[in-house]
Amino acid sequence: MKAYSRGQTGVIVCILSLLFPLAFGKLYRSLQDSRMSCAAAPAAVYELRGEGIEEGYYCFEAGQTARSLLQAAGGLRNGKWLTGHAALPGNGPVRTGTRVTFQVGGGRAPGCATTAMDAAGRLNFFLPVSLRAATIEDLMLIPGIGAKTAAALIAYRTVHQRTGAVEELKDIPGLGEKKLQSVAPYITTE
Repeated sequence: MKAYSRGQTGVIVCILSLLFPLAFGKLYRSLQDSRMSCAAAPAAVYELRGEGIEEGYYCFEAGQTARSLLQAAGGLRNGKWLTGHAALPGNGPVRTGTRVTFQVGGGRAPGCATTAMDAAGRLNFFLPVSLRAATIEDLMLIPGIGAKTAAALIAYRTVHQRTGAVEELKDIPGLGEKKLQSVAPYITTE
């Protein structure tokens, strides 16, 4: 094995000292770029159910009407129901986090029924759970909330019929200010 001379070693060290910062900088920039290239959260999420459509969760960049939701699920052809019934009524936007169940055929009038998505579906899409309608099991799906804290939240809701803001919950036992800050994005008082 041949050893490098003192001059050759100096050149190698010099080259490595120049390449290391360049390589490290390129790696750092690639990590930064990959973090920034994440897709934005959808502005509107809906759970679509019913006969004659592609059931599932649908995400959009903007709020949708019942007609556009039905069309997105493949249940509308030329402005008419697949079963030949009249067009879907209603032009107002449907609220995000809504389960829309389309009812067609079977002797009943065509239409749709709306309810809130269940807590697991809402949390899956980073939508907050309503404290007004949540069950203990729903609240326990939120990271940091156990059975005792969930029961305390339900008890607080029962005593205080109306909760104006999430910050009012900080006085609940087991839900201090620090824990409230961590669970606040998952709860809404609407």
